Amino acid sequence: MYKIAPKYDLLDKARDVVKVNSTVEERGKFISQFVNLLNLKDGFYTYSGSLTTPPFDTNVIWLVLPQPLLVKNAQVNLLCKLNSEEGGLIEENFREIQKLYDRVVCRRKSLINVEFC
Repeated sequence: MYKIAPKYDLLDKARDVVKVNSTVEERGKFISQFVNLLNLKDGFYTYSGSLTTPPFDTNVIWLVLPQPLLVKNAQVNLLCKLNSEEGGLIEENFREIQKLYDRVVCRRKSLINVEFC
């Protein structure tokens, strides 16, 4: 049985920022919509890493869930309409897999049983 994807208010804002360097200032519960759906009691992974866009600053702590969050197709389609700095659509919004170097990937069994790496 398939789960029904929720509608995220934050992703709906993509229609307002299609043009490069356009901004939308909005306050509200955007992040909490995602956080409330995170099932952290079943465990998750963390590691120190970098941004996925230049200059790739290494000041991010990534959180990786064992199960993906669901997103409605209509909201993914909104993101596909965003423009790149070169003027066209953003076709590749990923970064190639990077070497691990000295980073440590930690598996957290739960929020209650947090192990430090």
